[in-house]
Amino acid sequence: MPRALSWPLLALCAIAPLHSASTQAFHYPFVDGSILMGFRATPAAPGASGQAVVRGEDGRMRVHAHFNGLEPATRFGAGYLTYVLWAISPQGRPVNLGEVVAVRGKAHLDAISPFPSFGLVLTAEPHFAVTRVSGAVVLENQPVRGMRPVLEAVETPYETGPATGPVPGAPGPRDPAAPPYVLQARNALRIAQAEGADAFAPVPYRAAAESLARMESEKRPAGKGAVLAARRAVLHAEDARICAQAQREALTLARERETAEELRASLEAARAQADSARAAADSEARGKEREITKAQREVRRQLVEQLNRLLQTRETETGLLATLTDVAFPSGSSRLSAPARVNLARVAGILLTRPGLRICVLGHTDATGRPALNARLSLQRAMAVRNFLAEQGLPQDSLQSQGLASSRPVASNATAEGRTRNRRVELAVSGSPIGM
Repeated sequence: MPRALSWPLLALCAIAPLHSASTQAFHYPFVDGSILMGFRATPAAPGASGQAVVRGEDGRMRVHAHFNGLEPATRFGAGYLTYVLWAISPQGRPVNLGEVVAVRGKAHLDAISPFPSFGLVLTAEPHFAVTRVSGAVVLENQPVRGMRPVLEAVETPYETGPATGPVPGAPGPRDPAAPPYVLQARNALRIAQAEGADAFAPVPYRAAAESLARMESEKRPAGKGAVLAARRAVLHAEDARICAQAQREALTLARERETAEELRASLEAARAQADSARAAADSEARGKEREITKAQREVRRQLVEQLNRLLQTRETETGLLATLTDVAFPSGSSRLSAPARVNLARVAGILLTRPGLRICVLGHTDATGRPALNARLSLQRAMAVRNFLAEQGLPQDSLQSQGLASSRPVASNATAEGRTRNRRVELAVSGSPIGM
């Protein structure tokens, strides 16, 4: 077993929660010629700079990026060993465009973006094959002054996660001159192990460990065989980490479903008991009716409690009302953001535990803009939420959608705060399980 497995974990944990960040995504038209995009340095690396030339060729967007003033990535923490350039779609999906290797502070990268609209972000990372963006953002794209043609910008939210660190085995008395690819291989395997890959994804984890062992045993540590073994170790380790993450999430979902099934079985038992009591005698039936009513109140209370963890939810005279704010959509768009999709998937999981519920999705806008456009946008957003809930398994015949535009404001449209509150999508929940 490679000595990488015995290294202690320090500082951040590899399975720490994700955090939200945002950047600007730009739509690049497929035109002759190229478009010059600049980069803005973050406070974490004020001396860094860069430019990228973006060109549409054969239906793809080619990116030629150049960077200056890049300090060693380890200045952000010993867990960071290299730089990676990311393309982030307007929906917040990040794609690793490639490793940016700095030599005396300078670097360049030629890559292809899979998106016609995207933002560019440069981050410090633990190894070249990462698939999640770290929080160590160095540069973000920004338009060059006087850029032509003018590009359409969209504020794009995305998620970041920490790199684990520091890197055990960093250059020191025992290993004073370990090359970067060696450190990256060791780091990638340690990150995978920290996320449980040895237990949840043993096959790719074992492949990573064997590649690392091969690299460590090479007689020529700088030879081609050692370099290839190190890169294979990184790729296998990242694959193992992703598999382990998926396995953990599947186990969590299974536990949540098991709990939901127990609650559903408990409710069905209460209903069966009430039906039997009504058949025995009228007076007893009335007593069981009260039990059902109590059970429905309890279900309502549980639903309100569960949904409130995800969306602002309250009880009304006709059912439950859960509110999705307009941050769930990019401005003027009916495409759900990634965080909103995650929240709605969890909401759907809760609603699926209560067969018989009816959900009416209501889209609302503020009073600014043309009424016809507001009506269309409110309906499109309501339909987007309805379709997503159906994709999660909710019965089609239990779902409805309506676009109400600005007809039902909850605040004054005279203020920005009021208009923000009015731009929303509501889930009106009713049905026999909650007695409404």
